[in-house]
Amino acid sequence: MDNITIPKLLQRIMQWENDIAQHVPKLERPSGYFLQFDPLDNGGYYCSPFDAIVFANTGMDGIHYSFLTDFGMHTDLEQAPILCVSPMDFGNCVRIVARNLHEFFELHFEGHEDLLLNDFKTEEDYMNHRREQENNSSEYIDKDTRNQQKQWVRERAAEQFGFRPIENAFQTVQAARASRQRQVILPTLDGLGIISDPGNSPSEPCAPHPWHKKDITYDELEAVGQFVRKADAPGLFSLIRDAQHQDLLHPEYVKLLGSELTTRGYLAEASRLRRCMTP
Repeated sequence: MDNITIPKLLQRIMQWENDIAQHVPKLERPSGYFLQFDPLDNGGYYCSPFDAIVFANTGMDGIHYSFLTDFGMHTDLEQAPILCVSPMDFGNCVRIVARNLHEFFELHFEGHEDLLLNDFKTEEDYMNHRREQENNSSEYIDKDTRNQQKQWVRERAAEQFGFRPIENAFQTVQAARASRQRQVILPTLDGLGIISDPGNSPSEPCAPHPWHKKDITYDELEAVGQFVRKADAPGLFSLIRDAQHQDLLHPEYVKLLGSELTTRGYLAEASRLRRCMTP
């Protein structure tokens, strides 16, 4: 964890939005998010991956965006995949939305906030949503002024950080997800899977843990304990991902899994797991 530092782009955007906030009083935050950085904070919800670090909150329904570290493989968070974690979207709480931080903010400042926020099944669904949003109005909101200020921010962001227009935003997000799936050697219920260490030679697909696609019940603590103490790293990580997906908040499981992570030297991951899975 000692070598995990705030990405320079995130640090620059945090400072930049403080500098320009006075110019856009209709916007709660110029970036559109509540930005933060704490290497031990994964978001705090049961579905917040224990190998993720939250960097942005939307301020609604617990939705947050995080760097996926893949258990410390991505020490340069500038290049880590970006997740949207939506705790209220039961069964589909976690999804890849960008290949890296630059792509995430490029999509956002190009006006594709809703694509990063929602899981559209088809490009047509997304385009229909955009048209509906453009036609929506409210007598209680000075929409024109707000939109003008958002456009001003987007133009300044493009100038300041070199963000370029994206030809097809929907396909960009889909490409990020497809790229992730090509790296997966062990699937997990949350859809993220476990990938091989890019520093090593490519790995063959691994055998799933005994409870894959099954409920991990409270009365199997002893059997789970026997498994995790002998499991290889992918097996252990995949079991924990699936336990999170199932909202398995039993204190004895949290203690068991956290202890095993600590024993293996994954101290930050153990801390994040306890933070988000302790009732």
